[in-house]
Amino acid sequence: MIEGDIDFTFNENYTVIKFDDTSFYRKRFNKLPESKGVDFLAKGNNHIIMLEVKDCFGKESDNRWRIFPNNQKRDTSPTPVDTTDRDSLDIEVPKKVAMTLACLFGASTKRNLGERNRMDMSKEIISMLNKSDAPNIKVILFLEGEFSSISRSTKMIMDNLMFSIKKKLSWLECEVLVENLETQKKSYFIANRIHNAIHD
Repeated sequence: MIEGDIDFTFNENYTVIKFDDTSFYRKRFNKLPESKGVDFLAKGNNHIIMLEVKDCFGKESDNRWRIFPNNQKRDTSPTPVDTTDRDSLDIEVPKKVAMTLACLFGASTKRNLGERNRMDMSKEIISMLNKSDAPNIKVILFLEGEFSSISRSTKMIMDNLMFSIKKKLSWLECEVLVENLETQKKSYFIANRIHNAIHD
């Protein structure tokens, strides 16, 4: 599974789809204005992983405002990017999680769409969520880029984003992680930058 210049190899116990590329999401859910969805959805025996990837490596100046929680730098940081109707990552990720769950529920109510793998996964996940022993949901923001400064280390930036995302997802029983290539736990997937693999 590839997003940006990063290749994700998931543990063999997981069934994985590139959620925002599914035809149900693109052709049906996108009819809802401002619809959003996570990049990858993975289902294990008792785990659901919702993975959002932001590969900002080499494009840090365009994205620096996004690492400050609650849009606090959106309108003041110098950037050539139009930030109108865009949000900092701690707002964007929870919105994508909420809409992904809504999309899954909607897909689970449909019949005979002819999109077997997406429909099977959506129904299986909704069924898992309805059980008394609900699955462990992992919401992971995978953020690549050199954003650290003298006053803010990479760990501080990632922790601030994690706490803010977790607060905004307090309505959902889940674990929130913010990782990059150096800090990844490698419990569910292993991520590698593609051009490094080619040159090695």
